[in-house]
Amino acid sequence: MEAVNLFAGGDIILGRGIQGAQKAKVSARGSVFADFIEHTVVVAGGVVQANTILNSRISTDAEVILTGKKGAIIGGYTHAFMGITATEVGNPAEVRTVVHVGCEKEIYTKHQSAKVTETALSDEIKEIMEELTVIYGKKKAGKISELMEDRLKSLEAKISTYKKDLEESTRERVKMEELISKGQKSEIQISGNIYRGTVIGMAQVQMPIEHSTCFMKYYQQKGMIESSVLAFSAS
Repeated sequence: MEAVNLFAGGDIILGRGIQGAQKAKVSARGSVFADFIEHTVVVAGGVVQANTILNSRISTDAEVILTGKKGAIIGGYTHAFMGITATEVGNPAEVRTVVHVGCEKEIYTKHQSAKVTETALSDEIKEIMEELTVIYGKKKAGKISELMEDRLKSLEAKISTYKKDLEESTRERVKMEELISKGQKSEIQISGNIYRGTVIGMAQVQMPIEHSTCFMKYYQQKGMIESSVLAFSAS
């Protein structure tokens, strides 16, 4: 299939593949299945499965799985929240190939923003509560002025708004923390060659491959990228 834009509320199945010429975009709420994906942007909610991915930009909330004879990712940027499984990554020409799992920078930015907002709102609420306590005390002791009554109403309205905003910020922070925690379990498994020029990315950490290697699993541990050797299978 030549350069086209495809959008689907479910899965997209391409009988052969797509040559995007840097113009095509494939977007699916479900999974994307193709023999090859070349020079194409792919965004999916489900699995992206192909025999080869060449110089493309892939982003999925699930996994990227390379199957078939080649099972190769060459060039471009491939992000899969839940993990990547491939036979080969990169090529002998050492083309820069970035593979990334876990949460991308945007999630960490949202998390930090929610934390900052949460702290600021908590401080504001504390200050307002202190002022309200004083006014309530004066009101209980006797009549307060009309000006102070207006101030009381203004503060009560403000604290009600701030509490709603605080609840929203807390929900956002918790949501981002759950995503970050889930993403930390993601792995990259490569059952063949990993060529120099490849960059392994996990969450906010990157590890350039300085020397070509093979049969590796990459995973996160204490904020670092760790690796172990996969058992070789001739099947």
